[in-house]
Amino acid sequence: MSVLDKIPKLEKFCFCLDVKPGVLYFSVGLVVLWILYLISVLVDGGNIGGIIWGIIWCCAGLLTYGLVVFTLWKGKSRNLLIPAVVVSVFNVCVGVINAIINFV
Repeated sequence: MSVLDKIPKLEKFCFCLDVKPGVLYFSVGLVVLWILYLISVLVDGGNIGGIIWGIIWCCAGLLTYGLVVFTLWKGKSRNLLIPAVVVSVFNVCVGVINAIINFV
């Protein structure tokens, strides 16, 4: 038995979908949520710093998850999925900081 045989493989996404369609559908959902967030940032009209930060954050999310959808839809190189992983980790960290600032 080789080392590669011992590595577990992901077979289901969210316990109900195959991996590729599950990630594709979830990424499309995230793109829709980022569009809604962008609309809320533009309509809210808060301070200029918040608007600029919201636009930058939305563009990063839209670009990376749009790239995931493009990659999975067209069957391109999986290296194009790496930016989405990096931005997802960044979004979680910044989201926690945003929640602390906005709700405390």
